[in-house]
Amino acid sequence: MPDGLETEQESKKLQLMIWGSIALVSVLLIAGLIYFKTRPETVSNGPVADQKLEGAIRSGSPEFAKLMENIRMDTPEATQDHTALGGLSMNLYTTVRNFTGKNIVGLEMKGTVVDQQKKVIKERTIIVIPKAQAMLENTRALPVRIRIDGFKDADDRANFTMEITGVIVN
Repeated sequence: MPDGLETEQESKKLQLMIWGSIALVSVLLIAGLIYFKTRPETVSNGPVADQKLEGAIRSGSPEFAKLMENIRMDTPEATQDHTALGGLSMNLYTTVRNFTGKNIVGLEMKGTVVDQQKKVIKERTIIVIPKAQAMLENTRALPVRIRIDGFKDADDRANFTMEITGVIVN
C-alpha cells in the first residue's frame, strides 16, 4: 500500500474518533442536565433547614433590647442570581456593627423575602458567628450575606428584610 493511502485512512479514523468522542460527551451532558432537572428539589435547590443559636439572648427579653441599642445594621441590599438549573437565588447583604462594649461571640440572623401584600415568600435563619469568624469585637464590623434559594421567575419578590434574632456576648 502506498504511504499516502495509509495516512489518509488513519486521518479519517482519527477524525471519526474525535467526532465520536464529542458526540458522546454532548449526549452525557444533556442526559445529566435532564436528570438533574427532573429530580425533586434538594437541599441546595429547595428549602434549607434554619439554623438556631443555642443559648442566645432573643427578641422580647429586656437584655436583647438593651443590646440592640448598641448593635447597628446598615441598610440591607439584595441581588438575585439565576441558577444553572433555572431557578433564582436571592442574596441579602448588610454590615453588622458592634458598639456594645462587649465581644459578640454568637450572632443569629434571619433574612425574609415578602410579596406586595407583605406575605412571606421565603425566609432563612443562619448562624453568622461563630460560622463566619470566632467573634465580633467591640467597635468592629462584620459583612453578612444570607442566601435564599428556590425562587421562581414568577414569584412576587417585592421586598426583603434582615434582622438579628439571637445574640451571645461575653
